[in-house]
Amino acid sequence: MRLAAAFLLIASCAPAADPLKEAKALAAQGEYDAAIARLDASPEAASLREEWGWRAKSAADEAALLTSKQHEMKGRLDDALAALGDRDAPPFRDARARIKLKIGEAQRGDLYRRAIVAAEAAETEAGSRDGVKSWQAVIDAYAKAAASASSSEERAKASARIASAESRRDWVAAREALAAGDPERALKLATKAAAAKDAPEALVAFAESLRTANVAGKRREEYETLAAQARAEKDPIAAYRLWKRAHDAAEESGAQLEALEQLMVLEKRLDTMDAEMVYEYRLAQFDEAMRKKAHPAAFDLLAAAADLKPKGKELKDGWERLRVAAPLVAYSGWLKRGRDFVRKGDLKRGKAAFEQSLLAKPGDAAATKELRDVEERLSGEEK
Repeated sequence: MRLAAAFLLIASCAPAADPLKEAKALAAQGEYDAAIARLDASPEAASLREEWGWRAKSAADEAALLTSKQHEMKGRLDDALAALGDRDAPPFRDARARIKLKIGEAQRGDLYRRAIVAAEAAETEAGSRDGVKSWQAVIDAYAKAAASASSSEERAKASARIASAESRRDWVAAREALAAGDPERALKLATKAAAAKDAPEALVAFAESLRTANVAGKRREEYETLAAQARAEKDPIAAYRLWKRAHDAAEESGAQLEALEQLMVLEKRLDTMDAEMVYEYRLAQFDEAMRKKAHPAAFDLLAAAADLKPKGKELKDGWERLRVAAPLVAYSGWLKRGRDFVRKGDLKRGKAAFEQSLLAKPGDAAATKELRDVEERLSGEEK
């Protein structure tokens, strides 16, 4: 009894607990919520309650930001977003926007990966089917992957596969067009397909074979058209011109032989023609020589036509064409022709020839001397 009474006496003498002091001690340890719970209703407690409430909220915000960052660094983006809660302070808005961007990129990356897997599967199937529709499906699948790409590298990869699939599709379409009897369309498609960066050698060879066949076909068609016109032509000179063009277009030995035989027959006929027909024939030969740029031969042929018909209306245009195309050939040809006329005593035609020579090569000393000499002789004859 005495001991119990002593304890009670000691307890009654101990100082009473101070709630404000205890609250401050808790606040100093960062336990703001516990500290607020110990506060009484005094004015000082009210001020501390407001201050500690703000600090408690700040500490919770910092903890939320830290937790969110830790989740974000580990790739747990949904947890990082959830840790931010509905806080709307600037740091939370920034973090939320950043995390949502990453989530969007991750979702796009997932879409891209799934699209690539699907496109690669379609490409494998197209390789076995090798049809226009199956390759078009590959193109569409890679286009979908490109649309969901989040980087230039991913887009470049998808674009490269699209180009390859387009090449394969056009190759198949070219073969189908050829089988359907449309070689021109087949050539167009094959040429486009072969232009691809990774076009296989077999495709390039296929396009080249179509190109060669197409050229040969066009020349064969040209020969047949010209030969048909020549067979129906009644005028031997016109027929000769047509057979000459047909011969130039011919690539097959049989066609070349036919054209040569017809040309030989016509040449024999032309040898028996009168001067007017031979004149026309020489003009035709002149046109052919000009077309082949055989200018010396063209001069001789036109000169032969002029000898038959000196005032032929076609001559002036012919000489002008030759002078413009080959002035040196015209100069030397006229100089020789003028000397031949003078030697034969035809001074007027010689004078005209030397004038033409100077027209082709103005100021030439040799032609000028020849012209002066013939003019002196003509002047002497007039006296």
